[in-house]
Amino acid sequence: MNINEAKDVLKQNGFICEAKQNEIVLLDTDPNIYTLENVRNWREDISIEEDSDEYWDAVNDMIEVELEDFRSDAAFSFDLGYCLVKATAGLWNGNSEGAGIRDIESGADLLDCLSKDCDNVKVVLNEDGLVMYGYHHDGTNVYKFYQLNNKGVDYWEKHEDDYDESKILQNLFRGKMAKKITKEMIGF
Repeated sequence: MNINEAKDVLKQNGFICEAKQNEIVLLDTDPNIYTLENVRNWREDISIEEDSDEYWDAVNDMIEVELEDFRSDAAFSFDLGYCLVKATAGLWNGNSEGAGIRDIESGADLLDCLSKDCDNVKVVLNEDGLVMYGYHHDGTNVYKFYQLNNKGVDYWEKHEDDYDESKILQNLFRGKMAKKITKEMIGF
């Protein structure tokens, strides 16, 4: 299933969190999007005060449930297959780029691409395709997922043992493999 087909299935089944112009939000764990009403309904307690410890505990619980649902929900089990994941890490001293090949079969596979230091995550389908943002104290990490075409999958399956992932991450779009990925495996 390609990204556009996955988008259609999600729309048809009502699993879209939010739709903006040219963007569908699949997951957003920004604690600032939760309202006092959401929290009170979640805890079934109308006495909760905004910005109290109890309020933020409830928001964190809601985020954990959303993340677990995204990881395990069958609605996010669309099989994108092998994807080139191009990542940009926003750091205090500038951006760093890297890439790797991942088999993306579910929301859990997407979230597994995140670095451990991300506090919040947002997953969207937009004109760039499938994009995941990981927010942390130093900045924002951006992960873009490019499906490999049939030629790319064949190439990767024949040669994946030849590539050390750490070298892929260090040598984004350099050398023989990078030319193969960008020209033949994903079509640009």
